Amino acid sequence: RSIPNPYVVRPADANEVTAAWSIALSRVDGPTALVLTRQNLPSCDDTGIDAGAERGAYVVEREEGGEADVLLLATGSEVATCRAAAELLRAKGRGARVVSMPCWEAFETQPQSYQDEVLPPSVTRRLAVEAGVPFGWERYTGSEGAVHGINRFGASAPAGVLAEKFGLTPEAVAAAAETQVGAWESAPARGCAPPSPVCIRGSPGTPGPGKDTLHKFDPGDPQRSEARRLGTECRSRVSPAPHKKNTPHPFPAPPPPTHN
Repeated sequence: RSIPNPYVVRPADANEVTAAWSIALSRVDGPTALVLTRQNLPSCDDTGIDAGAERGAYVVEREEGGEADVLLLATGSEVATCRAAAELLRAKGRGARVVSMPCWEAFETQPQSYQDEVLPPSVTRRLAVEAGVPFGWERYTGSEGAVHGINRFGASAPAGVLAEKFGLTPEAVAAAAETQVGAWESAPARGCAPPSPVCIRGSPGTPGPGKDTLHKFDPGDPQRSEARRLGTECRSRVSPAPHKKNTPHPFPAPPPPTHN
């Protein structure tokens, strides 16, 4: 996703694989990468080309009546996890919309009206779920959304064990969504803007999976960067390393230029 020009397609099931091939074969102005999974995933009747997968993103689970309380965004195998999490949220009276986004690049070529139909601008409570680094999702979650991802190398174990350890189960995703919605609802009462956390399982410097760090950043800081975004204000079960101000550069300054 960080390489310019390729389309990256990460299907959620067999029907989306068909859409992925359609995207790849119809594109003539650049390469397309199909990122498939080895997991056994359920195939749903409401996914694939006819449902809108070829457009890069589409709604696979819609809220019941009124506006959604939270949007759950995902690609690949995480879509099934989000769909199960949405069921848990609905059981608690939360209106959850699940959006499958197999190809960001194809989605961004769609008319703005379609993009707003899939991701309503009025719903700013958004949680993206990624079994990997959260890089790139902030363009869709916005300053009031969150990313539930992994910011470390993975581990070797059965898929179900890894999902449990890294917090990628329906229960963990539903809990993260509840936290995000609750934080947004309580923010106006405190007289401040809603927080914008990035939920990361297994933060840098921790010895193993299953340790949470909730990172927040100030969206008004003009000098923020992705690294600063993930490292400024932290609340964690694992204490992050203290930030040292005015740390000298590890390399000496280059010598002044000489003129012959």
